[in-house]
Amino acid sequence: MDSISSAKNKVSFYMRPEDEARARAAFRLVHPGGRRSSLSHMYSRAITSYVAQLEARFNGGQPFPDAQSPEADGIRTREITSMDEWPTLERQAAPASSRVRFIPLEQVQEILSISRSQAYALVRSGDLRAIQVGGRAQWRVELTELEAYIERAYQAAAEAISNDTVTD
Repeated sequence: MDSISSAKNKVSFYMRPEDEARARAAFRLVHPGGRRSSLSHMYSRAITSYVAQLEARFNGGQPFPDAQSPEADGIRTREITSMDEWPTLERQAAPASSRVRFIPLEQVQEILSISRSQAYALVRSGDLRAIQVGGRAQWRVELTELEAYIERAYQAAAEAISNDTVTD
């Protein structure tokens, strides 16, 4: 399932000018000429990735229910009144008892916006380390392994761009 579908809603939000400048600079360096992507697509991917991290941290990797539904009562811990209070996943570690260590391969598909066969191919090739658990041998990927794979992919992309060997 592609988390960024072709059906799109316009979403507006505010950013500090210095954060916008950093985002634009990163986009221009990673996507010179804007090939096959856009700054809007980058923002969408970043937000989708952050939401997936929040779901993993606070809701067992499951999508959050609507905030007004009864199912949300066990998730809300307190109201955030300032942007400075938003969880920054790199700075704040969740208590060990609530940390999610492994996610199913289906979540990897959503996070990377790839197909099921592409996710399995990553595991079979050894590019993405995973384990099989349970009676039906379900694949699970450790979050640190997923982050390591993403970092390697960024490094490979940067190298391909600098060597002018980017393929479409």
